[in-house]
Amino acid sequence: MSVRRTPSGRWQVRVKDGRRDVASKTFDTKRSAQAWEAEQKAKLSGGAWVDPKAGRTPVREVIDEYLATRPGIVSSKTLLTEHLLLGKVTPALGRLPVSAVTREDVQTDLGVQALGLATSSVKRYRGILSALFTYSVARRLRETNPVSGTKLPSGAEGHERTEMAPYTLEELREVAAACMEQSPDGDITLFLGLTGLRWGEMAALRVKDVLEVPRRAIRVSRSAPTGHAIRETTKGGRDRFVPLVEDVWQIVARRMVGRAPDDLLFVNPSGRIWGGWNWKCGVSWAQHARGRRVHDLRHTAATLWLSSGVPPKTVQAWLGHSTATMTLDLYAHYLPASEADAGLRLMNERLAGGARGDRPAEQLTRRDAI
Repeated sequence: MSVRRTPSGRWQVRVKDGRRDVASKTFDTKRSAQAWEAEQKAKLSGGAWVDPKAGRTPVREVIDEYLATRPGIVSSKTLLTEHLLLGKVTPALGRLPVSAVTREDVQTDLGVQALGLATSSVKRYRGILSALFTYSVARRLRETNPVSGTKLPSGAEGHERTEMAPYTLEELREVAAACMEQSPDGDITLFLGLTGLRWGEMAALRVKDVLEVPRRAIRVSRSAPTGHAIRETTKGGRDRFVPLVEDVWQIVARRMVGRAPDDLLFVNPSGRIWGGWNWKCGVSWAQHARGRRVHDLRHTAATLWLSSGVPPKTVQAWLGHSTATMTLDLYAHYLPASEADAGLRLMNERLAGGARGDRPAEQLTRRDAI
């Protein structure tokens, strides 16, 4: 029998899952023992049963167990992000038994995170925390996910747009030179800053993607985001061609020597596809980048093109944007200054005329001549 009377006169119940004892508890009355047994069996059959002993495991230990299952399931970049963000779980939450965590506990923790993290990072943190507790439910450490129903702290609900910080041409050359002092592959800085390719698009380039006729250019048709397999498409979903200036051609030509058409154009020292994290470490990016992201090299190319007079429609094509409107929304401030300067000059003339009766300059000239 699963319910038995102990020598002390109390009633002990053991719950089995198949032949395995999964829980036991002692009660003062047989009726209480039987009721608890029925409740546990119903949860077992419904998939909602929680192991009482395992549920007492602190959240911090469950985090360690969860992260140990992630290699091979997620990319190396995602795994690093999960380690970094779950490492920020507050001590108060980390000490709680995983089965005892409430929605209010999670909401308090999110409020603390919002004090030190950007909005996008708080959103990512909540998503990772939710995945952790989904894992806990699957492991029968608790019945429900306490992250469900929580809200981002006030001010964190809106969309946060990362501010771009393109280099000037002089800054780009200086940063590239500093990176090249750390590694010959530091010239990738200049390549990205003058072609506008995304990191994954650069990493997936093959020798045969380099064209010399009718002009030197590269065909961008694939992408290999860090930690992911090569995708036979780009983020924009279509191929594009980007011309190569002489500085970039020299970078490309050196890498084509002795390689077959299907070989990757840019490879790490081991001859494998480049990962963004490894490259940044190799060139000491954090030390030399002047606070910029690698993606700001793409913005650099776009702003250099526009400020040099390349038509927005052409820049759109080179960047792979879906519309020229998108390109202008991002980079209108970097259009050639001639039109803006002309407009400013006309306004100054009009305002100067306002001091003499708020009339256009040509009207003042005619009347004053009478």
